[in-house]
Amino acid sequence: MRRFFFVLAMIGLLCVLAVPAFAQASAQTGHFTKLFTEPSNVLDAGVILNQANCQVGDVWLKYSWGNSDIVALGANTTANIKLCTLPPNCIVKRAFIVVTSACAGTGVPSTLTVSMGKTATDYLDYVQAGSAKAAATYGDAIAEVGTALSEDSAAAWGEDLVTAATPVYLQFVASGANLDKVLACEGTVYMEVEILP
Repeated sequence: MRRFFFVLAMIGLLCVLAVPAFAQASAQTGHFTKLFTEPSNVLDAGVILNQANCQVGDVWLKYSWGNSDIVALGANTTANIKLCTLPPNCIVKRAFIVVTSACAGTGVPSTLTVSMGKTATDYLDYVQAGSAKAAATYGDAIAEVGTALSEDSAAAWGEDLVTAATPVYLQFVASGANLDKVLACEGTVYMEVEILP
């Protein structure tokens, strides 16, 4: 009988010791889940729209511009729109610019290009300059990939590790008229980043 009560006592002791360890492990798991599924914790508010569809440490960012965003750049032929500020230890994997509505109409610039990057003055690091006077996708062909994401002349994409807080911009360049004369130009930017712990 003593042996029976001794075994019960030992089982009870093990249960008491196991509960805090399990609770601690659960708390840690919850912490990492929150860290990687809520990228807004590590990206600045900016004007970027964070998407919910992400994998562990991997995030797709999306920004859509309207014609009014370009017109607001004023009587300039070259100007930039800030997309976001990437945090330190962030890897940019891929980037795309999708022109969904081309610039058209009377009195508009004769040429209008858009590029995306982090380095002044031309911002070509992530997507090379493409025409915003045509509905098209840029960044999905090797020739359109930005300088920071291309692997020399090889037919492959590279990655860009930023080690400090890094602003990313869209740059619009017009000729024949200023940016405030642009009509009907709209589009969307997609960027895949991985945030390291």
